[in-house]
Amino acid sequence: MKPFEQLTIRGQIRRLNNAATTCHDCGQKYGVYSVGCSSTWSGKCNVCGKNKRVTETRDYGYFYKTIRDLKSQLNSK
Repeated sequence: MKPFEQLTIRGQIRRLNNAATTCHDCGQKYGVYSVGCSSTWSGKCNVCGKNKRVTETRDYGYFYKTIRDLKSQLNSK
């Protein structure tokens, strides 16, 4: 893995770890929806940075699956 790719993956991990809110699109892309009902409000998605309807990242499992997969990529190369 090239050093730039490692920085990119580390940046993605950092962003997902630090995110408190997520839009539905990022939640579906990086997490697993884990509740039957979510509170949403208009705000800034901490993942993509867009102003949209957002919810807490806990509703998408705090992105643990994607974070674990990204860490695995770093360790394997």
